[in-house]
Amino acid sequence: MMINNTSGPSNSTSDQTDNKVIMWCVVYAIVTVAIIFNNVAAILAFTKSRLLRKFGNYFLVNLAVADLMVGTIALPMYIHLIYISPYSSSSVTKVKPFQTVHIAFDVFSGMASAFTLTIISLERVYAIFSPLRYRRLSRGTYFFVLATVWILAGTLTGIWLLDSFKIIHPKIFAFALAILSFTSLMAMIASYVALWLKIKLWNRNQHRAAGEKERNLSVAIAIVTAVFLTTWTPFHIMNILVNFKTSLLDGIPYEVIFLAKFLHYGNSIVNPVIYCYKISEFRKALKNLIAGKKKSRETRV
Repeated sequence: MMINNTSGPSNSTSDQTDNKVIMWCVVYAIVTVAIIFNNVAAILAFTKSRLLRKFGNYFLVNLAVADLMVGTIALPMYIHLIYISPYSSSSVTKVKPFQTVHIAFDVFSGMASAFTLTIISLERVYAIFSPLRYRRLSRGTYFFVLATVWILAGTLTGIWLLDSFKIIHPKIFAFALAILSFTSLMAMIASYVALWLKIKLWNRNQHRAAGEKERNLSVAIAIVTAVFLTTWTPFHIMNILVNFKTSLLDGIPYEVIFLAKFLHYGNSIVNPVIYCYKISEFRKALKNLIAGKKKSRETRV
């Protein structure tokens, strides 16, 4: 559910508060542009290069697509909502159609990101611990897993819609969100504990170059996951609490909510930056993409 402050500002401070709201809208707009730019660049770098010959990179593209949905749909809708009604309370105000659509997209794209990161962590464990079986995985297997990610995200979104229209008990969505979030979290933590132990005990006597590549990719994905957990945790905790009992967060300052959402949405910016820093193949693909654009412009001139 969308969390908003339960009380509006007093008349004496309304102008100052409205300026703060506008400032937050500008900040969110900057985040929107950064999300779109970074994830479009990431998708192009993967699809215009040979990186997709490695099927595991399909998951990274899927993550970029989910993040792009955040930047192109969920976040612009959120900016509109806080601009027209920054202080409305979800505990006393009936959810309006536009807000319903926004929350649906927010849940769908956000949980698709979370589930994709979970699958990526499990895929890394399988690649490191069972490399021979991992190399025999077919493209169809990856597509099946990707479809499962979106079906899960769509199912959770559908549960929320049924909840919002009071077709099912309101606690069903709260329990579903809590269970799936906790399961994803535990899977990611367990995966990276296992990966960390494996990397510490890595056998460098054979296939050292291949080992370095796998290690760098695993570290990059571990950083992506750590950033995800750091940026998502504040809002996600508030979100789960308010779905169990709306009054738990009554009176919370709107600045706290805006900051939590900023971290939540800002996570969609950072993944391509981490890829550039830790994955040399991605960095080369991005450089080639930029160089190709420059050459095409020079040719036209």
